[in-house]
Amino acid sequence: MKKLILGWFPQKLLVFHCRKLLEIKCRKLLVFTCRLHEAFTPKKSSYLNKYYESKSHNFTRGLTDLSIETPYNAGDIVLIDSRPFGYPFCAMILEGRDQFDCCLPTILFKKPGTKEWRITALKHKMFYKDISSNTHRPMLSPLYRICKAEDTDINNEDFWEDESFLESLSKTINRSEERGSKVWNIWHDTYKGYDITKEEVLELFESIK
Repeated sequence: MKKLILGWFPQKLLVFHCRKLLEIKCRKLLVFTCRLHEAFTPKKSSYLNKYYESKSHNFTRGLTDLSIETPYNAGDIVLIDSRPFGYPFCAMILEGRDQFDCCLPTILFKKPGTKEWRITALKHKMFYKDISSNTHRPMLSPLYRICKAEDTDINNEDFWEDESFLESLSKTINRSEERGSKVWNIWHDTYKGYDITKEEVLELFESIK
């Protein structure tokens, strides 16, 4: 498969100390060029669905192509933007502490194009569903453009509807890492790591009040 992607995308350099954002040192436009020329191997899942797996990860870069700390706290609403490899959306930071590996921070968000809500590690990039119901991980890390949702100029009704819902949940977290961690633990124990409905999200947050 061959594909050439050319585009101009905003790039920010964040300067922070001890996870506290100090300044946006510069803002520039970065041209992102990617040429894909990969061979794919057809496979079948346990449900007999056919899917294709890349023989090489020279371009897809695996799970965590970028792993740096973020300056955000539990309850912050942030922009997740991996364009052109997926639609932008907003998410709430659940746990922002101890970012020594790829498993933190954790985030809560509604998967684009669905009514399902998911909790996952930001750097794992398990955001989208492709047409064969396998999770698709974008090749561009959201860490390049992550910022507070309120600082974005996204013009999308669904984005701001989800942002408003997450803001209401954020009041329950109230910048508490302990409460954010409690949400993750209850979700993991009760729902076994599966995606949940909006009603189940509300029940989950009601249980930590």
